Amino acid sequence: MIFPHDPLSFHLTSLSMRLDICFVACSILLSLVGLHRRRRARLPLPPGPKGYPIVGNMLDIPSRLQWVKYLEWSKMYNSDIISINVFGRPVLVLNSHKSVNDILSARSLLYSDRPPSVMVHELLGWGSMPSHMPYGHAWRARRRAFWQEFNPANSRNHQANQLWWSRDFLRRLLYDPTRFLHHIEYTLAGSIIATAYGLEVEPEHDLNIERAKKVLIQFNEAPATGSFIVDILPMLKYIPSWIPGMGFKAYAERVRPDTLNMRNAPYKQGCERLRDGNAVPSVLSRSLARGEYGIENHPDEDIIKDVTWVACAGGAETSPLVLSTFIAAMLLHPEVQIKAQEELDAYLGSRLPVFEDMSYLPYIRAILLEVLRWQPVLPLGAPHRVTMDDEYKGYFIPKGTTVLANVW
Repeated sequence: MIFPHDPLSFHLTSLSMRLDICFVACSILLSLVGLHRRRRARLPLPPGPKGYPIVGNMLDIPSRLQWVKYLEWSKMYNSDIISINVFGRPVLVLNSHKSVNDILSARSLLYSDRPPSVMVHELLGWGSMPSHMPYGHAWRARRRAFWQEFNPANSRNHQANQLWWSRDFLRRLLYDPTRFLHHIEYTLAGSIIATAYGLEVEPEHDLNIERAKKVLIQFNEAPATGSFIVDILPMLKYIPSWIPGMGFKAYAERVRPDTLNMRNAPYKQGCERLRDGNAVPSVLSRSLARGEYGIENHPDEDIIKDVTWVACAGGAETSPLVLSTFIAAMLLHPEVQIKAQEELDAYLGSRLPVFEDMSYLPYIRAILLEVLRWQPVLPLGAPHRVTMDDEYKGYFIPKGTTVLANVW
């Protein structure tokens, strides 16, 4: 007889067989996973300097021009990817276009996270800045909101404001050419504040511009205050700032209010102009108008604050650096300046350029692209972090590795 007469016995036997099959399948799967992990564990890390106990390569990394040293190591070890270790934390440096494309672009799902920083994100108050946020829902919401305003199709929304400020920059240069660096910083910061918040900017000593400049200086000085210690030992953030050795925390307590004020104050001013009916089109006004919500308690208030804040931070720092580099390039290569002027004179005559002229000035455009290539504002880009164990070119990249692209 094929089947037993007892139905219960049959079902128990069938269930037992299914459990056996599941057990075998799970065992095989776990074995394969374990084998894969052991295989990855046997793979070497990318080549790099040996380093020292505990501190790793901390003493090998120069305080300036790290990107030059990374390229030297890349050539020394004949590898476009190198690995270093900083207090037990692995760091991967990509030194070729191919490796950057293969890892940060083709595998972006694994490498879109940001390394956490107790000092920058928590103590200094930059945690809500989209460029510092970890990959996730909050970051995607801000990325989407930023793209709505600053994608190429919507660039025309900002051109009238940018054109006015470019003319103001020329007026300032004509009146006082010796302060050209100040004029660059002031007009570009004024342009982005007007674009982001729709605020009027004072001709000199504008509070929002001075606040942004102060906060960015404080941020750039932070690494020199011992901030790396608290990133390695996060429990130090709980120790009172008056205890010797806690200078980084005292520094953070002093500058954090300025950082938060940079994020909140211009947003509040822009909302007040909207209530008074004196607002001009801006990122703030368009963002608040989306949906059927009022200004008060807008559900996207934090997102709008962060998008306008990151735009101002970039406009007040990275853009002036690009224009300053352009001036340095023209001083170093006067023959290029002469050829550029000839192109302008031949096409424009005596008038000033507008955005529609860009496609007719290929040499000027090439100069701007070369400035970006020659001296990139962020030579190592923004740091990334891998969220899962990975391998590339036969090398093991452990989960949690910080990844730097040597843009320079």
